[in-house]
Amino acid sequence: MHFARIPLICLFVAGQAGAETAADRFAAKRGLNFELWVEWRSVEDTVTDPDFLAVFPDWRRHVPDGAVAALAANGFDTIRLPIDPAPFLRLGPGPAQDALMDQVAETTAMIQTAGLKVVVDLHAIPRQGEDWGTDAILNDPAIFDAYAAIVGRLATRLHGMDPDRTAVELLNEPTNDCGLVSEPALQKWPGQLASLHRSARTGAPDLPLVVSGGCWGSADGLLAIDPAILDDDNLIWSFHSY
Repeated sequence: MHFARIPLICLFVAGQAGAETAADRFAAKRGLNFELWVEWRSVEDTVTDPDFLAVFPDWRRHVPDGAVAALAANGFDTIRLPIDPAPFLRLGPGPAQDALMDQVAETTAMIQTAGLKVVVDLHAIPRQGEDWGTDAILNDPAIFDAYAAIVGRLATRLHGMDPDRTAVELLNEPTNDCGLVSEPALQKWPGQLASLHRSARTGAPDLPLVVSGGCWGSADGLLAIDPAILDDDNLIWSFHSY
């Protein structure tokens, strides 16, 4: 039997007094976090199996649309849809990456048709021994730039969906800056967050963006973020507590 630590994910809007935004109207209340993968593979095995990528995310092979609709019927209103960016990074720009983005948009639309709001969560994870995990994204400038481009392209693909029911999470649990809450000059994540925010906003000016702090998306990491660096009221602020 497999056991996993499940975080309490807290989402809140902290805009200034003024016009209501899509982030205010998104108003997630009772949500579920979907699984990242059903069949866990290396990135290389994933991208070299066209049949595996033909249905993405892979839980769609196992979960009928009716089961998703039943969630709304049972009182849930929001789904956090984790999308692993590793295959996108490994494939690079081109038709294969575009096809995965199309499937993310199709899955988002399917969940919304079932009556639920969706947080499209770019859910990087640490990948020991592989090149495309969270630490590589945050510590290799070339991979970070490629990741920021993916954020922008996916935001562009989702642009036009109902902003009251569609949000984009820029990066799951950034791992850097632990122990640096009181040393802002040494923090890397705020500048990286601002870069991802710019990429997403270029592609999707109206969608709410879910943002978190460093040190695994912790509350302390969130406290280290100065909201002024983003200058955006259409945000949903997030922290995870285990």
